[in-house]
Amino acid sequence: MNNNIKKIKVHLGKRSYPIYLGKNIFRQLPALFSHFKIGKKVMILTNPFLAKIYGKKIKGLLESKTDKEIYLYSLPLEEKNKNIGTVEKIYNALSKYNFERNSSIIALGGGVIGDITGFAAATYLRGINYFQIPTTLLAQVDSSVGGKTGLNLLAGKNLIGAFYQPKAVFIDIGTLESLPKKEWLTGLAEVIKYGVIYDQNIFKLLEQKYHLNIASQKICLKDEDLLKIIKRCCQIKANIVSKDETESGVRAILNYGHTVGHAIEIFTKHRYLHGEAVALGMVAAAYIAERKNIVKKEFVQRQRKLIQGLGLPVFIRGLHPDKLIALMKKDKKVKEAQIRFVLPVRLGKVKIFNNINMNSIKESLLRLASEKGE
Repeated sequence: MNNNIKKIKVHLGKRSYPIYLGKNIFRQLPALFSHFKIGKKVMILTNPFLAKIYGKKIKGLLESKTDKEIYLYSLPLEEKNKNIGTVEKIYNALSKYNFERNSSIIALGGGVIGDITGFAAATYLRGINYFQIPTTLLAQVDSSVGGKTGLNLLAGKNLIGAFYQPKAVFIDIGTLESLPKKEWLTGLAEVIKYGVIYDQNIFKLLEQKYHLNIASQKICLKDEDLLKIIKRCCQIKANIVSKDETESGVRAILNYGHTVGHAIEIFTKHRYLHGEAVALGMVAAAYIAERKNIVKKEFVQRQRKLIQGLGLPVFIRGLHPDKLIALMKKDKKVKEAQIRFVLPVRLGKVKIFNNINMNSIKESLLRLASEKGE
């Protein structure tokens, strides 16, 4: 393996798999795929934009270097299309080309594409191989690792899903160079999350190294810092998933900011990207924790300052606490009718709480609607 490619392993017994990380590793995909039994037929599943800039290139590489039948299938895969109707189209395409249980699907794209592809792979013929090639920062640091797949219902986000692990994850940070600023920011929200829940050094690195090039509106992080951040986030996720694959224990801390965040996504009809909603959710979680006297005001201010400094939202006008709470009660993490919150104790450590006073939640959501956070 090329020395420039880093390798991290997710330890899950027979379902263990590697994460390959580097820059410009696409040309090495044929060699990397040679380590896996991928079957005779492979489908690259992506959206039309990514099909043009990456999909055709990867298809050509695999066709020229292997004896596999490679299919490139693109759909307008967005959050609003993350439903069973979209998955049915994928089933029909797999059936049309006579895919078998030993065939493979490659998810090429962001978190939505990974969620849909993973669910299709988990359920077609009761399970076929799939691989992740995440092209967004959010997918690279979070959603491509861990085996969570999910579809939305009108009632809530990711209410349909399965735990189904990929055979491997291939992360090429070169794909981030064409990433729009808004997509960069949504990924940075998940990076902040890792800094709060597990490793304060990630948080501090963002405070020290991050800056926005005003002229180009590009996010500026050196490759070495970017690789360091993505690698560390993947290590944390791999470590947590290895201990708790199906989120019955410690894995729940990865939902920091997501309880309120998912409700905001549904409430605003996905006007906010996932990471933007998670950023708001982290601000709200800190407010709740402060009201419960489990975290100091200094942390609340510090987290809010970093989130705002990165260009992410820290307040949302027109918020209806009761409507948001109603949505949170339908969250898949609800246990015995209690909304579960992951709350910060200090930078680098969080705890899970079940019995949060409803007035504390409402007051914190009202505070989230305030521009000054008061």
